[in-house]
Amino acid sequence: MPRTPTTSSGRPLDIYPHGRAVVRDLLHDVRHLAGRRTLADAITVAAEHHSHGDQALAHAVEADALFLIAHAADPAIHQALDGRLPPLLRELDHQEPDRLVALITQAQQAATAVPILTASTTSPRLPLTPADRTSWLHDNELRELLGAAVYTGLQIAELRFTGQETSDVWKPGTVPIAKALAKVAAETCSLAGLDHRDWQLFVEIQMAHVIARANELPPGAGPLDDRIPAYMAHLKKLEDITVADTLYIAHADFGYVLHDPPKASTSPRVLAASSRRASAPALSSDRETVTGTTRTPARRR
Repeated sequence: MPRTPTTSSGRPLDIYPHGRAVVRDLLHDVRHLAGRRTLADAITVAAEHHSHGDQALAHAVEADALFLIAHAADPAIHQALDGRLPPLLRELDHQEPDRLVALITQAQQAATAVPILTASTTSPRLPLTPADRTSWLHDNELRELLGAAVYTGLQIAELRFTGQETSDVWKPGTVPIAKALAKVAAETCSLAGLDHRDWQLFVEIQMAHVIARANELPPGAGPLDDRIPAYMAHLKKLEDITVADTLYIAHADFGYVLHDPPKASTSPRVLAASSRRASAPALSSDRETVTGTTRTPARRR
């Protein structure tokens, strides 16, 4: 398995490694703001500052920084949209300053391939402005909506790859994996009523992260980990049934950590149902094909 990116496949993979470089600067600032602002405020303000007005980039680096800090605090956290993150953020705000700084320093270590032996003492020069309260870090309904968009995107990609979007036959490779993933984020943003200019990149990188995790990306790797392009390129080289299993695992695992999904029209189930054609079959719980052949259960870790 290659450990460095081997392809430049364009968006969303073109955000690497620039996005992670921005995250390193962001974490440096957040470390100095620890104890002076809430963690969500510090991440939001630093992301706005270092993204230079690029809202899509700001949302993406917020997710990566948040994941790295949260995973340092709780290794069971594997996704940036995990439903356990809001209470964890509140808990971290009540940690002793030294403990919080240690967690952020651990996140800084995870964000770079070069060990940080001495933390920089340079104080950040951030504008003294309030945090953007429309950020998904502050808006729980928006966070849930984004989770629904990612969940639905993973489901659509799986249905397309296995032919179940238009047929009742489960046939991996019906649509090439690259085509199955193309434009899915834009579609789910549209279904959820999200401005694709701000949120398409966010949904894309979350999908890529979840799929790469299902393809054995290490648990501590964040959404902007530099290895993700290599994992996505490697996916195209696998057998069709293995790719189908990977998509199934990604969709199932993300649904498991999403927790407390929206209860109304923005729920993953409703978004997915509205995205399917009338002829698309409902997925059975045991994932059996209609051809009479029982599918091999996806591997679990």
